[in-house]
Amino acid sequence: MYDELVNNQGMAPDVAKLMIAEMERENSLSRSTILGTHDDAGKTVYVAVSWQGGREQMLMDNLEAAGHSPTIEGLKNSGDAGVKINAATMLQEINQRGQQYGGEHQELADLLAKDSLNDGEKDRVRHLMKTRYFVYNQSIPLQRSRDWSDTVDKMTLGANPTPPPRV
Repeated sequence: MYDELVNNQGMAPDVAKLMIAEMERENSLSRSTILGTHDDAGKTVYVAVSWQGGREQMLMDNLEAAGHSPTIEGLKNSGDAGVKINAATMLQEINQRGQQYGGEHQELADLLAKDSLNDGEKDRVRHLMKTRYFVYNQSIPLQRSRDWSDTVDKMTLGANPTPPPRV
């Protein structure tokens, strides 16, 4: 995911880590979660992002465009390509929501497009992920997201891909 976000999507390394941490906070970065489905309050949801209610269609379309079957089985068997497609699709959806709805959705897309974020901006991303993107339980403190960011930092320690130039 990190490689996809930094090297193929042009995200700044720290911003990519923050986005991955939010996926981890939402569910898990286990391969079976990233390439599968799970139950959420009686509904089948897709991958670590918990897409449901038609939101998973963009993921399936991107799987198919990459030559994989746009099915649960195709997702499961998509391997590393499927992991990268997950990350790219999440960013695609965030950007699409920004264009469609503006406001805080666009603010999130704009923050994720920055070359770096200060601590206040990182917390703003966490807040927007909580209230506008994942929309998770309001009683869960932002500290949980900060803790996942520390975990992702340790996971990517030593990963120093060179992002492509921004245009």
